[in-house]
Parts: sequence; C-alpha cells; structure tokens
Amino acid sequence: VQEEQGAINESMEFHRQALEIRKDVNDSSGLADTYYQLGQLFATKDDVSLAVDHYQQAADINHKLNNPVEAAQNYIQIGEIHAEKEDHRQVLKYVDQAMSIANQYDALELKVEAMKLAAGSHIRLGNIEKGLNLREQLDELQDSLEQLKQKQQRQNLLMQLRTQEKIDSLEQLQLAHQQQKAQLEREHFLLIITVVAAVF
Repeated sequence: VQEEQGAINESMEFHRQALEIRKDVNDSSGLADTYYQLGQLFATKDDVSLAVDHYQQAADINHKLNNPVEAAQNYIQIGEIHAEKEDHRQVLKYVDQAMSIANQYDALELKVEAMKLAAGSHIRLGNIEKGLNLREQLDELQDSLEQLKQKQQRQNLLMQLRTQEKIDSLEQLQLAHQQQKAQLEREHFLLIITVVAAVF
C-alpha cells in the first residue's frame, strides 16, 4: 500500500510540474489533459473535493477549446465520484449536462455512460419510474450501438475483401504481363536465329 501511495504521490508531483509548464507555454489542450489526470489521481486518493475541482477545470478548458464531448466526459467523471459518495443529486446535476452534450453531438457511447449513472441515481432517490424508463432506453441504445458496431465490422471486412480482390487482380495482370514479355522474348530470339540461319 505504501508503494502504491508513493507511486501516486510521485505521479501527482510530475503532473503538477507539467501543469505549471503548460500554463507558462499557454498549452490549453495539454492543460485540460493534465487537470483530467490530476482529477483521476485525487479520486484515487479519495479526495473528492480536489478531484471534482480538477475535473471541472478540465471541463471549463474543453468548453473554451470547443471540445464539448471531452467536457461531457469530465462531467461523467464528476458524476461517478458523487455516485461513489451516494450524493445522487450532484450526480444528476453533472450527468444531465453530459447527456445534453451527448444528445447534441450524437455521442452514443457517452450517452450510454450518462444514462447508466442517471438511471441508478434516480432509482436511489426514489424516482423509480424515471430510473426504470432510463434503463429501458439504455437497453435500446446499447442494442443500437451493438448493431452499429456489427455493421461497421461488416463494412470493414467488405473493404478488406475488395482490397484483396484488387490485389489478386493486379497480381494476375502482372503475371500475364510477365508471360507476354517472356513470349515476346522467345519469339524475338527465334527470329534472330531464323535470320542468322538464312544468311548462312
């Protein structure tokens, strides 16, 4: 346990230094990522307040950078922290923001994460019907996601097969060309022999 805590503290010090460097060079994208990483480390140490603060800062920067889906992922992280602490009103506050972004940008996997948290929190707050409705929607969404993945896999396989067919066709053309070239060389050689024989 001490070794694990030591590794976490070392990682936190590294990310704090990275944070200062990125502030100095105005690396906003890197700042968002570093705040996110620090949020994860504080969450690992069970420091809820600092974890939430760092995730929120990551979300604010992502909004400024016009990266709303990344900001929504930060909100999901904050929601998960509050879920662990059984603070379900706070879960819903952040998950609703994430859900709104997921709907706007058609980010289905993000929507699945948000809906899982929202359904659980509604049920624990006594909003049983709303929680169960969300779970039904979640099942349908996960089925849709699975169908989309299978469709994408089929399309990728089809593209691979078509590419292989093109390669095979090209190889056949190259082989035919080599055979024609060899045939022309034989005919040329025979012609030379014929001419030489006729001369002598």
